Formats: sequence, C-alpha cells, structure tokens
Amino acid sequence: MEFYLQFASATLGRLLTYRFNAFFKMINRLIFMAVQVYIWKIVYGNDKQLFFHTQFGTISLHDMISYTVMSHVMYCFIQSCSVSSLNSQISSGNISQLLVRPISIKMYLFIESLCESLISVLLQALPLLIFGILVYRITIPSFLTCLLFVLFLINGFLIYYLLTTIVAASAFWVVKAGPADALVNGLIKIFSGVWIPVWFLSGWLLHLSELLPLQNIYFLPIAVYLQKLTGREIIRNCLTQGLWIAGLYLVMDLVWRKGETKVMIQGG
Repeated sequence: MEFYLQFASATLGRLLTYRFNAFFKMINRLIFMAVQVYIWKIVYGNDKQLFFHTQFGTISLHDMISYTVMSHVMYCFIQSCSVSSLNSQISSGNISQLLVRPISIKMYLFIESLCESLISVLLQALPLLIFGILVYRITIPSFLTCLLFVLFLINGFLIYYLLTTIVAASAFWVVKAGPADALVNGLIKIFSGVWIPVWFLSGWLLHLSELLPLQNIYFLPIAVYLQKLTGREIIRNCLTQGLWIAGLYLVMDLVWRKGETKVMIQGG
C-alpha cells in the first residue's frame, strides 16, 4: 500500500510539473466547446423557445448548451492511460520486470489514470465549468442531483477505464494495441453521447447503444445532471452501471491473467 501511495504522489508531482501543457489542452477544449455550442445554436436557429421532442422529454437549446459544456467538463475527468502505458512497457521490454515485482500492474495503471484525471479536473475541467456558468449561464442543479451526477460520473469513469484496460491487454498478443484502441474509442465517440446525445439517435443505432455499456460513460451522467431521468430510471440505470462494472472487471481480470501468463512463459 505504501508503494501505491508513493507512486500516486510522484505521479501527481510529475503531472503538475507539466501544468502548462494542461493549460493549452484546456484552451483547445474551450475552443472546441465554443464551436459545438455555436453549431447547436445554428441547429436551433438560436430560438430559445424551440424544443425537440425525444423519449427523454423536450430538449431545449439551453439543455443542449448545458449538455455540451458538461460533456467537455467530463471529458477532462474520464481518461485512461492504460493503452499508452502498457504499449510503452512492452515496447521497452520492461513489462517482464513489472510482472515479477510484488505489485499489481492493473493497480499501477489505475492509479496513474486516476492521478491524471484528478489533475485534469483541477487544471482543465474547473475552468471550463466556470466559463460555462458565467458565459453560457448553465445552471447548477440541487445538491442531491449533483451527488447523483457524481455517482454516475464515477461509474462512467470506471466503465471507461475497464474497457480501455481490456483493450490495453491485447498488447500482450499483438505488441501494439493502437488499432484496437482506435476502434473502441471510435465506438465511444458515437455511442457514449460525448458528441451527440443518445436521445437524438433512432432506429438500430438507438437499439445498439442500449445493448452496449458506452452510454453509461457520458450520456447517463449528463442526463442525470439535466434531470431528464425519473427516480425509477435513475435507480435502474445505476444498477445497470454496477452490473457492467462487475462484468467488465471479470473480463479484464481474465484477459490480464492470460496475458501475464503468456509473457512469463515467453520470458517477456
């Protein structure tokens, strides 16, 4: 446990050293957010009285502006360095050394990802949220709604981390997990709601999004924040998130065990 605390402290210190890099990422994210808001204003004709009717109720321009701001705020938190870190360890040949140490590589990657997310929240997400409140007048919901949003956000982060860590484990067989990572991230961009809310999907796209765990990452937390879910829907979706987390963890553990065994047999 002491090693993990020391590693977390060292990782936080290293990331803070490159805070100017985080600043420029925040500026880039701010520009992207402003462009998306502008696009939604065009879609709505800048008409605050226009509503789109969806299965989640009526969606106003203010809803879409708030959705856009919160998706960018969440994007800063929902991060994982599993693929890049494991690719680096395997390419350098250090993976075999990590495997013989009395530490968990999965915990190592989780702490690294969590530290990166926390620093990103501090240096990127908070400024974006403040900008959204002051410039776009997004509203802060009740304390209970905020707590539920944080719960769904944490669950979304865990689902994203588990998915990317499963993808990272493919590097045990193919050396580089880049193509698989690109595929999964492409699906996440389409079905998670990070760019387009799930309530605008229809037909087979909507049915497919309901079968995948991806809408749990961005869409559901923001739907909770915007109070588009009933109490019963919140409970059901929270339980669904828990089931996805448990299932993905079991898959991740199985894949990693097989991958680690393969590396140890082949000697790295």
